[in-house]
Amino acid sequence: TIEEVQKVLLHCDKTWHELLIRICAETGVRCGEALALEWTNVRNNVLFIKQSVARQEINTRMKTKNAKRKVPISAGLALALKEYRVAQTGSDFLFLNTVGNLFTSSDALNQALHPACARAGVEKFGWHGLRRLVINTLLNDLKSKDHVQKLVGHAIGSRVTDKHYRE
Repeated sequence: TIEEVQKVLLHCDKTWHELLIRICAETGVRCGEALALEWTNVRNNVLFIKQSVARQEINTRMKTKNAKRKVPISAGLALALKEYRVAQTGSDFLFLNTVGNLFTSSDALNQALHPACARAGVEKFGWHGLRRLVINTLLNDLKSKDHVQKLVGHAIGSRVTDKHYRE
């Protein structure tokens, strides 16, 4: 639920943990897409999703042809990213581990999301749960299915949205 995500965000112990979770929870982007974000993909209140990461390697061939997209972000998230950028130097990517490599989704899950869930006293959930929350929230708020599908990188008219993401 949104309340559980808010609790988890309050229990993040590193800035990058909170930002990664916020990006996924506010936009519905896949974790691999968020982990592959470069600073050139963050412009004002928009994320340009152009690639993903799997097994610490960048993949520009996205999951679907609709996966490359512009995703709006809140003013609060945009500001938090700007502040994080000022504190971070020397990297093209938003999220790198201590030796300068990209994270895997499972690394980020085990280092960021699951520990924050435990500290918040919330039942563990994964990155896909955040994506599902965004999609269901938007559809429950009566946003058009076409709009939601475009936002999350599904083909317009795709059955995936209903089959895999509806409550």
